Amino acid sequence: MHTSITCFPTDLQLFTSQRKIRRLFQNNSVAAERTANRPWIWTGSDEYTPLNDRTDAPPLLLPTILTETRVAIVRHGQSTWNAESRVQGSSDLSVLTEKGRAQAEATRAMLQKETFDRIYASPLARARETADIILKGGSHSGTPRYNLPVLREIDLYSFQGLLKTEVKQMFPAQYRNWQLHPERFELEGHAPVREMWHRGSLAWRSILTQEIQEATSASASSSTSSSIPPATTTGVLSSAASSAGLHNGHSSSSSSDMHSSLPPSWPHSISSTPASQGSVEEKPRSLLVVAHNNTNQALIATALCLPCTHFRRLLQNNAAVSHLLLKPSPWKGASPEVVLEALNQSPSGLFKQDEKIIARVVLVAAEGAEDDAQRAAVASVVAETQVYALLTGPHSSSQIMAEAILKGQGNAANNCFPQSFNMQPPSIGPAYYPAQVWTDIKALSLKAGPGSSIAVIGDSFTLSAILCLSLELGLHRVSSFKISPASLTLLEFHSQQSLPSHAVVRCVNNTAHLNK
Repeated sequence: MHTSITCFPTDLQLFTSQRKIRRLFQNNSVAAERTANRPWIWTGSDEYTPLNDRTDAPPLLLPTILTETRVAIVRHGQSTWNAESRVQGSSDLSVLTEKGRAQAEATRAMLQKETFDRIYASPLARARETADIILKGGSHSGTPRYNLPVLREIDLYSFQGLLKTEVKQMFPAQYRNWQLHPERFELEGHAPVREMWHRGSLAWRSILTQEIQEATSASASSSTSSSIPPATTTGVLSSAASSAGLHNGHSSSSSSDMHSSLPPSWPHSISSTPASQGSVEEKPRSLLVVAHNNTNQALIATALCLPCTHFRRLLQNNAAVSHLLLKPSPWKGASPEVVLEALNQSPSGLFKQDEKIIARVVLVAAEGAEDDAQRAAVASVVAETQVYALLTGPHSSSQIMAEAILKGQGNAANNCFPQSFNMQPPSIGPAYYPAQVWTDIKALSLKAGPGSSIAVIGDSFTLSAILCLSLELGLHRVSSFKISPASLTLLEFHSQQSLPSHAVVRCVNNTAHLNK
């Protein structure tokens, strides 16, 4: 015979249950209040969800272009959330600070001699305000302008709106991946960096396909003296986007459909030939893109066929300008040849004080710098950092530049270790020479203390080769980077990167000290 036993909760169990219920209601109340007070809280969707451009897929190829195109890419000025160290992502609740507006004014001055055929901007307020300031008056007034949702900042979902310290506390594992392995970083079922790289390629397709459309329309209509319809500011690129399978910067077909007609591997130089391709002759075009830190990184990297493992290695300061030159390929149906003419030309100084920086490499282009004033301008910039070691090519121009830099170092020059590198490659082949110089640079970087720099003075080919090696590119890519006489290119090794193999590029071909 079994006796049925009824167990009644003890006072302690009742108290514990009531406390759990109270805590649940309190948590719900706090969450509701937090959502009300912080309207940027991620709820699983937003106004960009219908665009279907959050795709974890490889970047698409750049479309074929018909005419040479120069693109100036600008990051917005400092925003209120930048100043607060608050994660912005694609939220739109921050605006420019006074400092940010001053930075945008400085950028406007940098670009005042340039004219643009079209302007493309992110729809987020901080980018739109930056574009407004740059375009204020002067030769830019009245230039057709598009606001493209595809140019918004990286989508960071639950991180958005939180202080960086809060993110670190609330999402420790994800934050660590975000900092150390961004290409593997996942959040809310999304892969933000991989999505950003794909979206960057969608932005290129939206922009460049419209340029093809306008070029062919202009050619076709010139005989009838009709004009191109004016651009709208809605960001709807209906005719151009249709030819690329895009609308408002997003795909009108599935991502798999877009990939099905493309080669399985990326990067690859050959893309499908657009229906509008012909023998159109157009004058070189000039475009301005105003967007965000991570968006600009993705635009530049995908244009140069750099994978998302290069995230945070092409730095973008507030209001900085980068220039890309896109040249039609001589091969029918091929993507354009891309040259990075300048990276991160910033209104602020060249050397940023940051505890993450543990070594710097300054590449100085001596070839063609025959003017004493140019050498003095270079030396005055390099004097802002302590040169630990000086590597100099054998040409007289390099030797003279080295003397100017050592003179600019003053008493600190006594602690510098000048060293010449041999221009003549040994018998093992021409690839040895720049590779050996890069090996020497990495070895010296291990010895240099924080705040110190290694200065490398040489010709444009040598410096382009070193830049390629710093980005794990083959030496056949030297033509992808422009190095002007007396220019400065700055590489950094960061504590968050694996020294000495991975370098971060602070700027390329900086000529601000030459008033260019």
